Amino acid sequence: KISAILSKFALSEYLGDCDADIAFLSYRIGQACLELQEYPKAKYYLNKSDEIYKQVPGMSHPFYQKEFLPVLHRIQCNV
Repeated sequence: KISAILSKFALSEYLGDCDADIAFLSYRIGQACLELQEYPKAKYYLNKSDEIYKQVPGMSHPFYQKEFLPVLHRIQCNV
């Protein structure tokens, strides 16, 4: 139990209030809003996920470069 508590504390301290799961859900919601042409909502959710993804997994990660950035650029072109 103690190691689990310490692991959670260390992970929370490393990530701050952000979590990769929150980033993923925000990304998916942002994509859905983008497809529905709800650009202000899409921008909000994609920017929220961008703040997290820049840290975890990082800007040099293939997911960030190949999957996420094209969607983020799409919203910047539509707003």
